[in-house]
Amino acid sequence: MPLTDQLKEPKKTLKRLQSEQSILLAAQHLFAEKGFAATTSKEIAYSSSLAEGLIFRYFKDKKGLLRQIMLNWFEKNLTELTALPQDNNNVTNELTILTTWIFNSYSNNLDLHKIALATKLKNNLHTEFETECNNYIDQRRTIIYERLLVHQQNLQLRQDLDIQCLYEIIQSYAMTSALFLNVKPEQQAKAIK
Repeated sequence: MPLTDQLKEPKKTLKRLQSEQSILLAAQHLFAEKGFAATTSKEIAYSSSLAEGLIFRYFKDKKGLLRQIMLNWFEKNLTELTALPQDNNNVTNELTILTTWIFNSYSNNLDLHKIALATKLKNNLHTEFETECNNYIDQRRTIIYERLLVHQQNLQLRQDLDIQCLYEIIQSYAMTSALFLNVKPEQQAKAIK
């Protein structure tokens, strides 16, 4: 359940919400550092300074914890994306707004991207969660696609331009730039080999 929905539940105390948040942050850090499979619930409890049993009480299991981390992130991202200013009169400004947001989304959340990629590659997702991940990606793509389509309809972009392809190029550029932002040239060369 996303954090905004959790705040609406009258049964949840502030202390419980703080405990859940502490567990989520500790797990996010450890999953990114050690990997999902290699991280134990004991390590998460120790890192969050809370009892291990709270992990299971609040999140059922480690997969439930991972799911909640990702759902909170998805909700935050979609909220940010829909709140972005939109410039329907200038395609250059619009592309700058979108590319900057995508870049910042990657560079400010490298831990989450690392967790998502590693989890996806190792096929650690259960079917319902994988569907939720795909729904998030589709929603994000649709929002950006529709913003770019306005410029094509206003004849600011060529009519034969594939908007979906443009989205993928922007996405790839921003992701690659963010991933290599703090990487030294020799590390970049090593990663490419």
